This record gives sequence, C-alpha cells and structure tokens, in this order.
Amino acid sequence: PIPNVLQNMSSFESLDLSFNYFTSIPSWFHKFEKLKHLDLSYNGFRGPIPNALQNMTTIESLDLSNNSFTSVPYWFVELKTLLNLDLSVNDLTFMECSIKLILGRMCHLKRLDFTRNKLRKESIGHNGELSTCIIHDLEILNLGYNEFNDQLPSWIGQLENLKSLDLFANFFYGP
Repeated sequence: PIPNVLQNMSSFESLDLSFNYFTSIPSWFHKFEKLKHLDLSYNGFRGPIPNALQNMTTIESLDLSNNSFTSVPYWFVELKTLLNLDLSVNDLTFMECSIKLILGRMCHLKRLDFTRNKLRKESIGHNGELSTCIIHDLEILNLGYNEFNDQLPSWIGQLENLKSLDLFANFFYGP
C-alpha cells in the first residue's frame, strides 16, 4: 500500500506516486483535500477504483492510467472540478456511471481518456442531448481500443470544441 508516512501531510496540492509498486490506496487518503493534481499511474492497483478517492473535491488532474482497475463507481461523477481524467490502459469492464453521465457532471473537463480498456456499448451512454455545461469545454476524447459495438453516439457531435477524437479499434457502425 501507499506508505503511512504520507498520512499527516495533508497540505499537498500535487502528488506524483507514479511508477511504483503500490497495490492499494489506504482509507486515510481522503485527507488530501487540497490536492489538485494526483498521479497514480503505472502501479499495481486492481479492482474497482477505491472509495478513498471519493472526497477529493478540489482535484483538477487525476491520472489512474496503466493499472488494473476494473470498474468506475457512481460517485466518480461528483469529482466536478476535474479538468483532466486519464483512465487509459486499465481493465475497465464496468461503469456504474456512463461516459455520457461523466461528461454531463464534470462540466470543466478538457481531456477524458479511456483508451485501451474493455468497455462495451452500455458504458458509453445512450443517444440524446448532452449536458450543455460540457459542450464548450471538452477538447480531447479518447475511447480507442475498447469493445464498443454500437452506432456512434449522437452526443459526440454536440462537442463543439473537440480538437481530438480517438475512436480507433472499436466496432462502431452506422449511417
């Protein structure tokens, strides 16, 4: 696990613990209430994204890439200050909240990366209107190398300022 020596250092605004061999996130991790940037990439985390990250209400950049997380909990949509979210290269197969719902709640998100997971059509969200709070902000959406096998969602066309869209190596189809 992440060492307890960090437990009382709650004034961090930026914390990079990438490229280590951490396998669990301790329950006291929620004490980092001032964190704006957290990088936990390239570790050995497995299973659902832990609840210890739930109360990070000031987080702007969260990198959980290159681990073995398997699911995204519903509370994740409450991380409303996020600008950059990287969940690429995990084993995500289940999301309690759809990608569309994440975009509808995380109104300031600039970059969302779900590349190289095992997500299927139910994870992307149904067609329909996207929350107006995100259509002007999102610039990068990476969904490549998943298992989406459905028509391309119509809400993608509502993202007015999208500069980069990666849908590579999926099974999208349609008119």
